[in-house]
Amino acid sequence: MKRYVWQCSKKYKVKGEIGCDNDHVDERDLYEAFGQMVNKLLENREDSIIRLREQIKSEDSLLTYKSEQLINVLELNILYQEFSLELFRLMVEKLLVMDRNIIVVYMFEGTSIEN
Repeated sequence: MKRYVWQCSKKYKVKGEIGCDNDHVDERDLYEAFGQMVNKLLENREDSIIRLREQIKSEDSLLTYKSEQLINVLELNILYQEFSLELFRLMVEKLLVMDRNIIVVYMFEGTSIEN
């Protein structure tokens, strides 16, 4: 069974120099952090939809598009059960790994959730 890990994008930016001293992170830990973020959004579905509808008024076309798509997902009223790359790409702007135990998920619409 293969084990996938993620590492800082700046770790080996310059050949021969270590630009970041963070360890790698198991992919399943990132999936778990993403799942916790989705579940928090689903728990507060109505508030999330209200906030997203406000962001649709933005002049930022990417933010408007992502907000509309996310509203569609939230209105389906489904439970998050397993990792979905499509949903991940829709929702996540970036992940910040503070250490192996602290992962902050930043969403396109401005929410951030610390795991």
